[in-house]
Amino acid sequence: MQFYSVIQLARLLGKSKNTVRDLITSGQIEAFDTAKPTAKRHRWMVSQAALEKWQSEQSNRRSIPVQMNIELQRLPTGNWGMR
Repeated sequence: MQFYSVIQLARLLGKSKNTVRDLITSGQIEAFDTAKPTAKRHRWMVSQAALEKWQSEQSNRRSIPVQMNIELQRLPTGNWGMR
């Protein structure tokens, strides 16, 4: 099974390291910490399966149609605006 570090995953996804860390700490991407218990910093690793699960969730999320009800009205200035 393939595993990715934060740096590797950031390069693969075209995102910053901080964004990948945020995805991990928010629980959006499942990861495990390989740092020693006494370490001051996390050393996250993400499995191929966890990456594929996240990518699947992202593609499902994008395919949900979003309907926006925006009503335009003429403002006193003569311009159009959203209400």
